[in-house]
Amino acid sequence: MGVLVINIFCFEVEGILKFLKLILGCLIGFLGLIFTEGGQIIIPFMLITYFLRNREMIRNILYVLYSILILIFSYVSYDSFKETLLMLLYNSDWLFILVIPFIYLYNGERGNNSKFSKYFFYVFYPLHLWIIKLIEILVV
Repeated sequence: MGVLVINIFCFEVEGILKFLKLILGCLIGFLGLIFTEGGQIIIPFMLITYFLRNREMIRNILYVLYSILILIFSYVSYDSFKETLLMLLYNSDWLFILVIPFIYLYNGERGNNSKFSKYFFYVFYPLHLWIIKLIEILVV
């Protein structure tokens, strides 16, 4: 849905079609926010990333503001600090802000395409989730 919205907004038209394009893009974007998995986080992130790809400072400021907004809306205070922390770790969408350093690591070129790099990420993805869960168990 996010890619569809980007394509709609990038499609060049004139006159009344320009207004209809705006309405269609907003409608599809809104439906994507409601009906797609992760849409409330991913679609605005995609739009910010795409349309501000050449304006890094504004993009990063919007990332921070969006992350704070998500944190505010997902925050619920529980009886103990432990329960509140567990809730924030469970509803961790606001942590997408941690993507900023990795965006700066990307140089615009395809990375290493060896068998090692391919299978490294097949191992790394579940392994890092296990490590995060272990840290949670040890901390809480």
